[in-house]
Parts: sequence; structure tokens; C-alpha cells
Amino acid sequence: MRKLLPIIVLSTLFVSCAHEVLEPEQQISGLFALDDGSCMVSEYLSFENGRLSHYSATTVYPFVEGKIWHTDSRAFQLANKQNYSIREGVLTTSDGVSGPAELKDGVLTIGSKRYVALEGFEEAPYSRIVADNEVIFPYTDQDISIPFTVENPLPGKELKVSLRSSASAGAWITNLAVQEGKITAHISATAEDRTGIIELSYTHAESVTVQIKQQPSTFITIPETSRTVDYTPSTQTLNYTIENPIATSSLTATSSASWISNIQVSANKITFAVQENNSGADRSATLTLRYEGARDATFKVTQTGKPVVSLTLNKSELALLSGVSETLIATVDPTDAQLLWSSNKTSVATVDQNGKVTALGNGIATISVVAGEKTAKCSVTVTTAVTGVSLNKTSLNFDEIGKSETLIATISPSTASNKSVTWTSGNTSVATVDQAGKVKAIAKGTALITVTTVDGGYTAYCTVTVLIPPGAVDLGLPSGLLWASCNLGASKPEEYGDYYAWGETATKSKYSWSTYKWCNGSRTTLTKYCTVSSYGTVDNITELQRGEKSGETVDDAARAKLGGEWRMPTDTEWTELRTKCTWAWTDNYSGTGVKGRVVTGTNGNNIFLPAAGRWDGTHFYYAGSYGEYWSSSLCTGDPDCAWFVYFYSGNVGRHDYRSRDYGKSIRPVTK
Repeated sequence: MRKLLPIIVLSTLFVSCAHEVLEPEQQISGLFALDDGSCMVSEYLSFENGRLSHYSATTVYPFVEGKIWHTDSRAFQLANKQNYSIREGVLTTSDGVSGPAELKDGVLTIGSKRYVALEGFEEAPYSRIVADNEVIFPYTDQDISIPFTVENPLPGKELKVSLRSSASAGAWITNLAVQEGKITAHISATAEDRTGIIELSYTHAESVTVQIKQQPSTFITIPETSRTVDYTPSTQTLNYTIENPIATSSLTATSSASWISNIQVSANKITFAVQENNSGADRSATLTLRYEGARDATFKVTQTGKPVVSLTLNKSELALLSGVSETLIATVDPTDAQLLWSSNKTSVATVDQNGKVTALGNGIATISVVAGEKTAKCSVTVTTAVTGVSLNKTSLNFDEIGKSETLIATISPSTASNKSVTWTSGNTSVATVDQAGKVKAIAKGTALITVTTVDGGYTAYCTVTVLIPPGAVDLGLPSGLLWASCNLGASKPEEYGDYYAWGETATKSKYSWSTYKWCNGSRTTLTKYCTVSSYGTVDNITELQRGEKSGETVDDAARAKLGGEWRMPTDTEWTELRTKCTWAWTDNYSGTGVKGRVVTGTNGNNIFLPAAGRWDGTHFYYAGSYGEYWSSSLCTGDPDCAWFVYFYSGNVGRHDYRSRDYGKSIRPVTK
């Protein structure tokens, strides 16, 4: 506790009682008696005519029951526990010393005793309030009573009670009063936990706070907290139970959304109607169950939107000048489905939720409208007109197949907003061009490369001359192998060419084991290229012969037809092509309508493998959807088969399950 300055007995020396007046404002610390029944504690005192006075003459401390009382309810008592009494201006101590007080040189003389002001006072409340610091009541509206006692009460002093703050208690604690040892109040009903604080105060006692809490005594229980229903109208049932019910209470249920209606509450069951959801989007609502004395219980209802059958826009493309607006019209089934409009480039064009498109800046933006799972789009182009286009070169010469060079197109004026162009080759069998202007030499000849502006259709031209031997394309493979630009027997990349049985060098009218050159009528009577005795005569030859060694026949169709260094690729070389190049499916190769795979090497050059299917002499199988190309490598485990590469729109792979007697495509290779 805080220490104050005491009066401590030093000795029993006799001191004259003659009065001596101290100078005003002389600093003397301590506790002194006044002849009017009060005492004063101060650092600045004056003493005149037997009276002590504070310099400001404002602070006075009452003397009651032998203790000095401070106005903030603290009692000061001498450390030596002496009691005092004051009668007619004379202060008397408990040891019988009395007389008028005289102060001189910091010493207070009372009768024959001397007291000196030194540190050592103890302070403590005289009275004490006793009450529970927390009381709990149920949720219901009620009058409450909180008992209390006051230890060491003072005559004529009453306990005071007040809300500590209106924010902590709110308006739910009212009629606060003190009545014969109890505090009374009224608290209103609630549906959630809450706490209020009241403060008890008493003269010469420390204040006490009491927390008033409301907590439930009754509970609502539902077996589920959420439910999902479909878009159709329905009537739903929700079960519930009340734990510790109150006779005067009844359950109510309300919905946060108007599409839940006709809510009926009965014993342990709630029914409600769900309206049809034609918005095309899911929606949610919350049912709130309320019962006096219990916490609210909530139940979430999610309703799926009616599926959107169709969604279309009146325009798929829109050209606008900056600052111009046009409204797109969406047609949707169901007609009241919710539409959500957006623009992927708001710096180019914006759209409001009524479909009004406003052009803001040069460029292309996609306006989308979404309803349920359906989306419709419109491409909006905001342009500055193009007046022309030119190329950095008007002619190109190549002396090697597979070489490439990129042409650069310049749009006029330079401020044109739409600089998009399209590139075309007038003879893709000689030279191709991609949409970046990269021209690639395919075969000997001449081709005209055309660049066309998307805006205005302006054109520029470059004549390409290829002076290299036809057919070989460098794909930048690690092996350095060159691949033919066409199938064996074809003159253009998109042509299917001829079909060959594996190991045969001529086409024929029927492809089967009965007509196969290297057997005696069946797959188990192989006469050449056999590694397993159960399939025929074993010779352990696993690669087609090309006549490169003495006594060899030419069983490689590419070598037999083209001569020179041309041959069929091995299984390993097909694997290199599959793994080192990019195979892209196309439904319309170079505008020819032919389907197949465009194989692009690391250097940007490419070849086209048409989906030529296979041929039995009478019927094409899977032509236009499937490609099968022979390698020169035998399947040693099943020598009636050879390795080949297959592809379709969804996959590219390697297999051996096709018999050697099938008619398949061949793509030659060379050094």
C-alpha cells in the first residue's frame, strides 16, 4: 500500500506550550490535528494561534472513530497504531497525552509529548463491499436480485450502484436500485449470450464490479444444419426438438429470402414451401429458429438453378469506333435466367448488365455473357483504319530444303490499332509460311507468299524460289536425318501415296497372308525375317535389307522406288521423330481438307503425315482419322509383326500389333 507521512513518538521530553508562529509556506510534511475536529495532510502548512492550515485552505480530512479519513474512501492510521480524539481544540493520544498543539522547527508538541513528522503511515479502506463478481441468468425477461453486504458500515452512508457504461450493458438492464442488502434490476429477453457490468460504491470502501450474464437454459436442436434442393417447386420438412422447454414460450421460424414461404411450425416439425428457381444460378437462404430462453438455431437451404438449355448472342463479332456504343441482345432459355455480362479487356470495351457495349480504346475485347453453365461471346474490335502493308523483302531464294527465313510486315499508318495480318503460300508443296511470317523451303519450285491485313484486306507479296532437290526436310533432329516431304508414291504432302506390306516393294490388289511375299500362306510359315521357330524358318534378320551388302535383296520399298540414300526409317528413328518433334493434329492441312499430323522440328521446319489409314486392296480402313506408317524394324518377339507408328487426333504412339501383311503408308528418310 501507498506510504504516507506519520507522526511517531520520539521521546517524553517536556516542551513548553508557548505558541510560536511559523512562516507561511514553510515546508513541513506530516499529519496534524485541527481544533475544529478535522485533520490535514500536506507538504505546505502554516501554523498560527494553535491552528494548522493548508496553504490553499481547501483540503480537509475528517477525523472519525480514531482514524483519519480521506475523501476517496481511504483511512490513514499511524504506524504505531495510536488513536486520537479531539475535544474543544485539544488533541489527545491513546497514551493520555493531551494539550494544545504547537509546531516549531518541524516538531509538533502536544502537552509533554513531542511528535515529529516522518514517513511511515499505512493506508487501508475502512469499509469493504462483499458481493459475487459474476451472476448468471437465463435468456428470459425477468426481475433479478443480487445480494451484497458492507463490512464496517459508516453511519448514514448508503451503497450506490450504477452501470459502468451503457455500451457494456446496453439498454437491457433497467430499474437498477438498492433495497435492504440486495441490488434489484430488470433484464429483458435475449436470443444470444451477453454481459453487462454494474459498479457498487460506498464511502471509504473500494468499488466492486459485478458482471450480469445471460446464458441459455433452453436449447433448440435440429438434426441437420443445411440442405440442397433442386430447382423445382417443393414442400420441405425440417424436424427439431426443444431441450428444457418453457411453458410460456413457442418456436418461431423466419426466412432470409422471399422464395421460401408458407412456413408452418408444429410440434417438433417445420414445413415450408420452396419456389421454382429459373435464374440459372444456385441460391441460398437461411431459416432462423427462435425460442424464448434459447440461442437461435439456423438452417441453410441451397437451391440449384434450373439448367440453362441455350444461350446465344445476336452477334459474334462487332466492330466499333472509339466512343461508340451498341447493345448486344442475348436469347436464353429459360427466359428469366440471370445474365452476367463481362469484358476481358475493359480498356478496349466495357459492357453493362443490360448488354450495352461501349468502345473505349483501340484493340480487341471479348464480351461474354454467362447464364448457368452456358456462355456466349462476341469479339469486339475497336480500330484505327489500316491504309496499307509492305514486306521487308519481295523475293527469297533457298538452296536447301528445310531452311527458313522470317518476313517482316509493316502496317501503315504506324498508329493503326489493328496490326493483325494473315500469311498464305500459293504453293505449300514448295514453301510454307506460318502466321508469324516464317517461310520454310519444302521442295524445289516457286511459291508466292502473301500477307493480308485483317483490317482492310491490304496485301503485299514475296516470291520464294527453292533450288534444292525435292523432298528432303531438315527437322533439326540430333541424328541429322532428313525426312521426305511426301509419302512414298505421293507428289504432294497431303496425298496418301501408295500402300505396302512390310518387306514388299510393290503394290498389289489384295493384302493378306495368302498373298504375302515372305510366307507360305500363313503367319506361322514365314520364310524370311523370322526370329522364333514357331512362326517359320528362323534367320534372325531383324531389319529390312536394302542391297547394301553382297547377296542382299532390296526389301526396303523406299530404297527400291527412290534409290540413292532414300530408305524406310527404323523403329529408333521413328522414336526420335516422336520424342524430339511436336505432333499437331489438323483437320484441314493447308486448306486441302486433309486430316493428319503436322510434325514440327526444333528448328521450326515441319512435315505433314496424312491420316491415310490402311488398305487391303479393296477397302480403306480409318482413312481420314487414323495413320499407320511402317518402320524397317521387325518385332523380334512376334516376327509375324513389325514396328510401326500410329496416330489419330487424340494420341501418337508406337506398336507392333498389326500383321506384316497389311498395306500401310511409308515415309522415306535420307541422310
